[in-house]
Amino acid sequence: IASVSRYKNTVNLLLREFIPADKSCLSTQSGVSIRPKPAFIDYSWVLAKKSKSSLIDFHTHPFSDRNVTFSGIDYRSEMDSFPEVVKYLGEGPHASIVLSPTGLDARWYNPKTRSFTQVTALKIIGERLIIIVPTSARKLNLRSRQNAKV
Repeated sequence: IASVSRYKNTVNLLLREFIPADKSCLSTQSGVSIRPKPAFIDYSWVLAKKSKSSLIDFHTHPFSDRNVTFSGIDYRSEMDSFPEVVKYLGEGPHASIVLSPTGLDARWYNPKTRSFTQVTALKIIGERLIIIVPTSARKLNLRSRQNAKV
């Protein structure tokens, strides 16, 4: 559950509450898919709605590496679920993060275009600032630099 901060053309989501899903929150779990119980989803959505917050969905790809990215299954699932999130919670923005043991990828859902946009950086604010560039943003930056050289 995240608060939204907007400044000029920048949108920041500040994670306020993390709700972990242990095995009791899952209806199915296999080597290739996981599905939370409807009660867990309802609980998360109600908390977000009561606090007028955005939703950030986290899940893992535990066998991926630093270059983890969203799978086709993720894409299809989120194309179904994010319009429902927007219908219940409003336009957000709402985001999704996939984690591996050594990396992450992140994107937010744009309800106007019904598409995803890469998150450019994830910042961990503590005693020191840690900036993590998600996989898709690193690949986008690499392609931009390669195109600039041509």
